[in-house]
Amino acid sequence: MKNINTKISILNGSNRVVSSTSSNWDNLRDGSNIIIDSGKTAYTITSSKKLFYIKGFKRVGSQDIEIDSFENGVLMRGDKIQLSYKEYSLVEATFDKDSEKGGDVIIDKAPGLVRPAKISLRFGAKEAQIVDPGCFTRKISSHNGLNLVYAELPDRKIVEYEVAIIDPKTNIVLLDRVLPDGVDEGKISCNKFEAFLSTNFMEGNKIGVDCTVLRDFTPNLEFAYMPELSPVQAAIYNENLKKIDEQLAAIRRKVGL
Repeated sequence: MKNINTKISILNGSNRVVSSTSSNWDNLRDGSNIIIDSGKTAYTITSSKKLFYIKGFKRVGSQDIEIDSFENGVLMRGDKIQLSYKEYSLVEATFDKDSEKGGDVIIDKAPGLVRPAKISLRFGAKEAQIVDPGCFTRKISSHNGLNLVYAELPDRKIVEYEVAIIDPKTNIVLLDRVLPDGVDEGKISCNKFEAFLSTNFMEGNKIGVDCTVLRDFTPNLEFAYMPELSPVQAAIYNENLKKIDEQLAAIRRKVGL
């Protein structure tokens, strides 16, 4: 059997199945049967497609984020997600009055510091020279009397995380490790697949459960083969009988029987 064993989510009363990020359903054929969470019913997949999921997030803890417009049944434990956030560099440093000293100032301790910045002071001048603009995830307005101005870097920083725990009641997602210092908000994204069943699923919400997609078919009318030693043999067999019945009924109508 050329089956797919993977994790999926589906909500009660829905016919939409969402895969985990580790799944590859590129070659999934319409008409395949799917067994959800060792259930006793084989559901028929009518269509499937790629799903790009992207949402905003806010930091609510050291490794906890809150997802904007949280959609239950999409993310699941073990999903690999991309977190993207803004970074900044210095473009201007000035004093309110003429500098009373010269020399270099290095910003190497600040909230959200990624790479230290270096500033050269000129005696008697209000404006300082940016030697190294540094890199920051959070903008600090001043340092040692200098007023600091930043520019957003053109490319957002992208880091991969894994979903550890999800609380659908609060929209809080616990990540597998701590977020970078200074990152308070950003975007999460991931690539998945979604499939649609011929009937609605009425066995309760299933989030991140095991499933088996049966992909073997007969060569002519493409009936799904019965899986060996499967608890859902009767369900698949009955579904195939329905297809045979429909085909034979169509033939009878065509020839006038």
